Amino acid sequence: MTTVLDALKLLDRRAKDRRVFKQAMRQKSDVRELWFNCGLKVRSESGQLMFPLVQKRTPRQYGEDWFITLPVGLSEMDLRRKSHKIAGALGGAVEFERTGGGVLMRVIKGTIKSKYPFTLVERGGFGIPLPIGYGRGGLIVLDLVTAPHLLIGGTPGFGKSAFLHQGTITMLQHGVQVYIIDLKRLEFAYLRSHARVVTTEDAATKLLQDLCREMDRRIDALEAAGAVKVQDYTGADMPFITVIIDELAELQTDPFFEALNRLLRLCRAVGISIIASTQRPSVKVLEGDSRAMFAARLCYQVADETNSRMILGEAHGEGAYLPGIPGRGIYRFGNTAQEVQTMFLPVVKARELLANFPTLPADGPSAAMEPDPEIITIT
Repeated sequence: MTTVLDALKLLDRRAKDRRVFKQAMRQKSDVRELWFNCGLKVRSESGQLMFPLVQKRTPRQYGEDWFITLPVGLSEMDLRRKSHKIAGALGGAVEFERTGGGVLMRVIKGTIKSKYPFTLVERGGFGIPLPIGYGRGGLIVLDLVTAPHLLIGGTPGFGKSAFLHQGTITMLQHGVQVYIIDLKRLEFAYLRSHARVVTTEDAATKLLQDLCREMDRRIDALEAAGAVKVQDYTGADMPFITVIIDELAELQTDPFFEALNRLLRLCRAVGISIIASTQRPSVKVLEGDSRAMFAARLCYQVADETNSRMILGEAHGEGAYLPGIPGRGIYRFGNTAQEVQTMFLPVVKARELLANFPTLPADGPSAAMEPDPEIITIT
């Protein structure tokens, strides 16, 4: 027998259901308006407008995850092209990842400051930690052991060289042998006692050719030891090496690119990394096969979507919509791209930090001692 109390409970549940239903309908309407305003719509054969469908929204510490399925005629690339509009409407940042049967859109509500002072990064669980910058979820660090090659591009004055300075200091902190190709000759002169700096194209070519021979030596040693990668090698003669190329477009000779392409293809397992920086990595500067070897990309402000796609890949025009803040960039690793702010390290502070690091051996030949390129050796 139904009591008055049971009846009241039933009415209360129904009222709650109606409120939840109305809230869900308002939410559905708001999401549809979002897609409509961002131009993410197609018409079916019957003429009906069709939009991306949010199947599930999951609260996260950083914001929300939206699992989205797309109608025929829309793709993940369409979402990426409109990412700046979606982010603006939602008041945060968005990241996209292809997943089973749809697209995962992360809505990140945190903020990014316009400036972060440089701090040393501990190794932790990383092989070679390279701080990329601060995203909305905190500091992002790339492990060069996992992804040894990084391509950097963007308009002059917006952060490329500043990133290379703080990256160099971090790598020296962790005992990495750093080689720098600096045809401008002035940018990295203060590092000559700690890193091997070359400033001519002949010396740069000789350096990469020497590194190819070092790579072959390491491959032979790993094979003899039955080791798959340098991390598994128990010998003491394989320190990690990173080559930094500042303005790749200035290097145009065939011998240089033959050596560079060979390193990009084969040096992953032997502890050699390449970090290449350039304003605009067109096919004249870097061929498609070589570009594909850079799993990690960092794009600072560029003039348009075409330049952004040259750096980040075809689906990523976000670099064209960055705010005009020095150090602000788009970092892409795999299928995920996110906005970051590079840490700022003044040269005066970098010099202070260098005082704590060992200098190059006094009796060892240094690539900084030019113009004779024959003195370059790999130690």
